[in-house]
Amino acid sequence: MTSEDFLLLTDLMYNQGWKVNKVTHNFDKDTGFKSTVVLGKNAETKEIQSMSEDFVSFAVQLQKTIDSKGRLIPVKDSNMYWDDIEHLVDIDGGKTRSAINAISSGSFTFLFKPLDGIKKTLQDKIPTKDMMFRV
Repeated sequence: MTSEDFLLLTDLMYNQGWKVNKVTHNFDKDTGFKSTVVLGKNAETKEIQSMSEDFVSFAVQLQKTIDSKGRLIPVKDSNMYWDDIEHLVDIDGGKTRSAINAISSGSFTFLFKPLDGIKKTLQDKIPTKDMMFRV
């Protein structure tokens, strides 16, 4: 069933001529995802917030993300976006503890020298001859 928030948002955008000014997303471990869409028309603004799945999915598609070349592009697949977010979220710190244990025990080894990467990151200029930094 379609939520009231989603119906209101789409009505404002497609029937009443409101434009999207800003989209934000928040995650709370107890309540889940919440999206906020700020709309503008003439000198007025309206803010709509919702935790309903259809609203959040639609809001993600309105938002733009940065691609590998630094360009702003729309999110193409919201399901993949949320799957990626779910894998990155570490609410209880278990993923971090597991990574620290793997590094500390020696069962994980870096394929690069971390100190070299830190030095390159802290340089005043971009190392243009390094393949890692080429666009």
